Amino acid sequence: MPAIKKLVMKGFKSFAKRTELDFNNNFSVVLGPNGSGKSNVTDAICFALGTSSSKTLRAESSAKLIYHGGEKGNPAKDAEVSIVFANDSKQYPLEGDEFAVTRILKHSGQSVYKLNSKTVTRQQILDLLAAGRINPDGHNIILQGEITHFAEMRPNERREIIEEIAGISVFEDKKTKALLELEKVQARLNEAEIILAERQKTLNELKADRDSALQFKDREDLLTRSKATKVSMQVKDLEEKTAKAEGAKAGIQKEVDDIKKAIEEMKAEVAAKNNEIAEITKQIDEHSGVKQKEVAKGIEDIKESVAKKQARKEVCEGEVGKLVSRKKGLEGEIKKINSDIAELEKKKKLAENRAGMFDDDEKKITAKIDVWKKKHGLADAETANKRIGEIDAELEKLDKEIFALNQKKSDADRRKTVAELEQRGVEAKIDEIQNSLAKDKEKLAQLKIKRDEFKEVTKKLSSALNESSVFAMQLQNARAKEAEELETLAKLRARDIGIKETAASDIALQKIREANIDGVIGTVSELGTVSSKYAVALEVAAGPRLKSIVVNTDLTAAKCISYLKENRLGVVTFLPMNRMQERAMDSEAEKLLKEAGVIGLATSLVSFEPKYKNIFKYVFGSTVIVNDLNTARKLGIGRARMVTLEGDLAEQSGAMTGGFRRKTGMGFREKELEHDLEGSNAELARLQEIIKVVEDKRTNNDEEISQLRERKAVLEGELSLASESEEVVKNIEELKEKRAGFENALSAAVKELTETNARLKELMDGSDRHKQERNGLREKATKAGKASMEEIAGMESELNAIKESRMKEEGQKSTLDMQKGLLDNEIQKVNSIIAGNEKSREDFYNEIRQLNDELLAAKEQLKELEKAQSKVASEFQQMFKKKDKLKSMIAETEGRVIRQEERLMHTEEKENTFSVKIAELAGELAGAQKEFEQYSGAQLRRGLTLEQLNTEINVIEKEMKQMGNINMRALEIYEKASEECKQLLEKNEKLKIEKEDVLNMMHSIEDKKKGSFMDVFDKLTGNFKQIFSSLSAKGEVNLVIENPEDPFAAGVGVTVRVGSNKFVDIIGFSGGEKTLAALAFLFAIQEFDPAPFYLMDEVDAALDKMNSEMLSKLLSKYSEKAQYIVISHNDGVISAADSVYGVSLPKDGFGMSKVVSLRI
Repeated sequence: MPAIKKLVMKGFKSFAKRTELDFNNNFSVVLGPNGSGKSNVTDAICFALGTSSSKTLRAESSAKLIYHGGEKGNPAKDAEVSIVFANDSKQYPLEGDEFAVTRILKHSGQSVYKLNSKTVTRQQILDLLAAGRINPDGHNIILQGEITHFAEMRPNERREIIEEIAGISVFEDKKTKALLELEKVQARLNEAEIILAERQKTLNELKADRDSALQFKDREDLLTRSKATKVSMQVKDLEEKTAKAEGAKAGIQKEVDDIKKAIEEMKAEVAAKNNEIAEITKQIDEHSGVKQKEVAKGIEDIKESVAKKQARKEVCEGEVGKLVSRKKGLEGEIKKINSDIAELEKKKKLAENRAGMFDDDEKKITAKIDVWKKKHGLADAETANKRIGEIDAELEKLDKEIFALNQKKSDADRRKTVAELEQRGVEAKIDEIQNSLAKDKEKLAQLKIKRDEFKEVTKKLSSALNESSVFAMQLQNARAKEAEELETLAKLRARDIGIKETAASDIALQKIREANIDGVIGTVSELGTVSSKYAVALEVAAGPRLKSIVVNTDLTAAKCISYLKENRLGVVTFLPMNRMQERAMDSEAEKLLKEAGVIGLATSLVSFEPKYKNIFKYVFGSTVIVNDLNTARKLGIGRARMVTLEGDLAEQSGAMTGGFRRKTGMGFREKELEHDLEGSNAELARLQEIIKVVEDKRTNNDEEISQLRERKAVLEGELSLASESEEVVKNIEELKEKRAGFENALSAAVKELTETNARLKELMDGSDRHKQERNGLREKATKAGKASMEEIAGMESELNAIKESRMKEEGQKSTLDMQKGLLDNEIQKVNSIIAGNEKSREDFYNEIRQLNDELLAAKEQLKELEKAQSKVASEFQQMFKKKDKLKSMIAETEGRVIRQEERLMHTEEKENTFSVKIAELAGELAGAQKEFEQYSGAQLRRGLTLEQLNTEINVIEKEMKQMGNINMRALEIYEKASEECKQLLEKNEKLKIEKEDVLNMMHSIEDKKKGSFMDVFDKLTGNFKQIFSSLSAKGEVNLVIENPEDPFAAGVGVTVRVGSNKFVDIIGFSGGEKTLAALAFLFAIQEFDPAPFYLMDEVDAALDKMNSEMLSKLLSKYSEKAQYIVISHNDGVISAADSVYGVSLPKDGFGMSKVVSLRI
């Protein structure tokens, strides 16, 4: 069965009229004179197959392919070519045994493709034909003049043809896909390697942190165990101490009770005697009057005042004596220091003079040595002198280090002296402060109470301020939400108001509302609520009836209408409830409710009170709500009144109203809008309530802050006034710390002096060894022939002695300077102390003078009172004696009471001390027990004392502190990074394996590709040789791969050998020989992979008669396997054909080709 069954042409080139060629046989020949249009048949087939180049079809442009009308005819409006293909073996994915492919070309150059009269794209046609292995540019189509191209083509093109036959494109596709996959894998691999490198770098950077963290954790664990053990021991110790203290307190309590009992007895005795004295005094008063009593009281008060002032005077005189003594001591110390400074100045000047003398001597000796060396050559002792020079350099270095150490030693001596002086001064100040502290004990206790209260107030204020920040943030958030909710509510209200305003925009409606006529209920739109989804549809369904006003009776309606008429306000429809009749439902509408796309009756989609049922049935009638207009059309326009969700209306009359619809705002109240309004109002109320509560809390908190700030300010003032005593305590603590620091500095200075002396000794020993070596070398140099070396040795020895002396003097001068500086500082300090003492002594002198004056006045007053008392006493001597005796007894008893009270006070103090101690122990015990809770589960250590534990804890804490800031998260991060690194390594390995698999697959594809190519090449070569030998007896041909190692890197050549000559390239042979070779190659391809049809245009033009006959035989042979359509005017070829089509071009001026067919 031929592949092409029919060719139909109309308006294509010279085929102006519809021309059909039925190719019912496998070998057809088209013949005709030159210029008759026979090659146009070939062009028509290529045109219909989709060839896009007009030049390939032998035309200057696409428009030239359309019949032009000749000299007399009219041009065609378009060119149309159809090919009918056989499909009996179903090689094409179409139904039927045949199909037609048509191409129509317009004058504009636009082509239209059709498949069985259905318009398709060119690509669709190409894809369909590719299923039958038909390509408009395939090797099976040989146009006029192209036959030799097979022989003359470039080797690469020939190789590509063989690749196509071998199906190499399949391997190329696989290779391309593999390359793409390889690219993806490589990209992923690169990315994985980059990430892996980053992770490994991070891991390496983290390792040090992780190791430090592990070390820190080990130390921390050990510290925890040590602290747990320590706390456990402290708990046990505190429990024992508490038990002992409680036992001692019980004993003291018994003693307190005994003392109190004795005191009570003595007080009772004193009370009895006081009563007796009171009786005597009463008798005296009755006789002597009140005057005696006042005199006695005045005497007692003055004596008491004199005693106090006398005691204070003695204290002041004692302090003055101490200050005078202290001043004398300090002045003596200054005198001694000044003497030391003068002595140091003398020593310093003497050291400077000696250093200057040594410096002059050093210069003289050095100059003398230089002169001597110039005068005497030292060539023979060069080696010894070189070593001597090195030793001199080393000695100089040692001398410098010795000098530096001497300076260091002097500095250490200075620091030791400073530390000793400072220590003495601090100890004196500590003694002075401790004496004054006893007086301020009560003030310190009060200060502590206020300090604790200040801390508590500060803590509460900080907490209140934090709460204020929280309240401010809560208010900010709540107000922000309130603002958002207000905005939402405003939008909702705007929508709601918009609906109401639209309804109110009708003047007549508005006036009816304002008239307040009884019985007016409201508009239809106000009485129903709908879902937003159906709002538009129901608004359209109700139409203008939405604005109708519902009233209770027809009488009310009549009143409203009269009102509108009288006031000329317009027209309104009224719906009286007592007259509205129920409307029957339309049967067609009822049927539609069950159909797809129908939502329901309009009345069923509105929510209203049952009493308004007839109103809404009147408004909507039997209106049906549907999805869209298409649904309405499917249901049938006119069957019922229908409204779509978008608001398109289809009346029962068939009228349709629709288009773009804006919301008018006249619709029903939307449920969602009402729901949203309610929800928004509720949310707004909730937010406002939150704001109110938070604001109340904030106000209360602000008041508390204000109160706390006021109290804090008061406490700060009181603390600042009472801080002098605290400063004293702080000063003594600071002085104690300074004393400890000076003690440490003193110890360090002594230690440094010891180490420096040891190092000095070591350096001096080294210096002596170098000098001995130098002297030995000089002796050798002398023996070597320079006797005068003894002279230079003496000079150098003298020079070194001078250097050492000079350096010693300079060191002494530096030491003296430092000592003088220390003494100057000490004088300044002493003078400062003297100045302070002088001020204190002056204050005491002033106070003593004032006390003397007050004592003198008091004594004078006392004398006067005693005279008055003597006068009264002489009158009541006996009673006074008895009273005095009683007083003496009372005084004695009171003395015993006081001693007992003192004893009681001391005992109670002891008791209080034990109570405090017990409380402290209880607090410490509770604290220790609480502290021990944090070590719950920690393993306790055994066999260590508390001292050892403290030492070890200090060591561990010091080690941990020295470790600095440790990133403990490094442990977690390191583990995580390590796991990620491990996963990345695994992923990397998988990607490498995947890459290797892709490379192996590509290698396999290349092997298969090459194998397939070589297999086809070998078979083609065999067919080519055999077919060529059947066409020509003059020689033989061969296909040659230019690069046997890599066939795809080069091309495939054609070589020919004539006779016994060598194979040469075919390019130099004649046209006929090239044609034979090309035909042999073409038939060789068909032998291996036949095409559905072959189209050849005058391929035999260059062949002689004999070769043409041989060609005709091959064509007959191969036409059994494939369809051949050949353009030829060769008799041999024509005679071998099954069908012949003659093409002619009459000379009538129209230029139209005609075809005559003949089956042979």
